[in-house]
Amino acid sequence: MLRTLLSIVTAAALVPAAQARPEAAPPEPPEIIVVERIDGEVAYVARGRAYPTASGARVRVVVSDGYAVDEAERLRWAALLDSLVHGPELEEVTFQLAPRPELDDRCGAYALACYLTNTKTILATGFGDPGGIGAEALVMHEYGHHVARSRLNSPWGALSDGTKRWASYMGICAGVREGRFFPQISFGPLYRLNPAEGFAEAYRVLNERRLGVAETPWLLVDRRFYPDTTALALLEQDVLEPWRGNTRFTLTGRDSRVFRIATPLDGALRVSVASGPRTVYRVSAPATICGRRSALVRVRHVRGGGPFRLTVSRP
Repeated sequence: MLRTLLSIVTAAALVPAAQARPEAAPPEPPEIIVVERIDGEVAYVARGRAYPTASGARVRVVVSDGYAVDEAERLRWAALLDSLVHGPELEEVTFQLAPRPELDDRCGAYALACYLTNTKTILATGFGDPGGIGAEALVMHEYGHHVARSRLNSPWGALSDGTKRWASYMGICAGVREGRFFPQISFGPLYRLNPAEGFAEAYRVLNERRLGVAETPWLLVDRRFYPDTTALALLEQDVLEPWRGNTRFTLTGRDSRVFRIATPLDGALRVSVASGPRTVYRVSAPATICGRRSALVRVRHVRGGGPFRLTVSRP
């Protein structure tokens, strides 16, 4: 075998460049088959591939059986998704083109598109809404939900409240507490006050501006979610440099003290105090930061004469 292979290589090397065989085309990505079951029965089947994109990612695009979408259109959608502000979560999403009846069945009647959280699937017809919302804008909105699902915003969910920096700047926590915003509402008048939808629309605006396309009218959600320049910058940071969790630092002192701690982001504030064996301190602080950009941490001296070490974990 080794000789034979060596002979072939040698013979190939003797062929003039003009007569050399062209390089083989890269192999076609394997087919992906997606099966949707309802009540245990196969309800819908879609087929497609994970298409390579300019960024080096592979984007899964599938089409429901019986829905006529050519290869060029599939590639166009893969390229569009790759053009959005994204991180590695791009390779986890499945983009599915489906006919209107399937969309009604799986997304709800009259839905223009939807994001299925359990399978990380964007479901769309590939067509816009006659009211003025284009097909691309709908998909940008739904990909915003996928971004949020892939980010942290502890102790809340980014999928319901938006990503950490955006939600803190927009006052989502305070808005929910005060009854101005309503997470989890998926239909009816309060849908317009759902921060998850506000985040997805802001993500859509961010991408339309970056891509230099006409901005879609702000129709789906309340104007209070419309992003200013700061909101867009923080949203982009949340996508490209996701918040990973609280940061920790320590402070030291002696006797009773009050510290004012800067709290740039909403979330859970955790504090603890330690001291020597014959010295006792107690510490108190708010458990949750919700709209305030600083918090008072009180260290109370109980007994003994030693110093304390205060550990702070803030969002």
